[in-house]
Amino acid sequence: MALFFTDLPNFSLRFLSMISGTLMIIAGILNVFNLFQTVVNIYVICSGILLILCDVKTFRFYRFIEFLFTVIGRSLFILIIGSIIIHKGILNLFIGLVLICISLMYITLGYYNGIPQPLMDRKKNPTNYYDSKNNGMSTCSMDTTNEV
Repeated sequence: MALFFTDLPNFSLRFLSMISGTLMIIAGILNVFNLFQTVVNIYVICSGILLILCDVKTFRFYRFIEFLFTVIGRSLFILIIGSIIIHKGILNLFIGLVLICISLMYITLGYYNGIPQPLMDRKKNPTNYYDSKNNGMSTCSMDTTNEV
């Protein structure tokens, strides 16, 4: 079983993260007309956008959200947002359960592969990134910490 997970490439984690972000945005948009949960829906939409942006490019403000560059941190983030989405309605229940399952899969795959480096940052440090297993933090997170 361990051999199966070690052969999976890092794009599977990126794919799970992009799917999670897209589902968060969809769930937030579907419930935007509920006035009592407007703030929560805006939070869910912004969380989905942030999760997608973490896989695309590194920005300076990432030094404040370094937990998204660890396997446990990102999977717990997806788990928390998935549990927030679960409430009235079958579609919300379905999206929330899918996000919870994705967070569990993310922990499993991330343990063997680490967090993939953002797509647009691969040209900066291609040798740095692929030499390490990267289970702690991604190199892009460490680079943004040193920026002034």
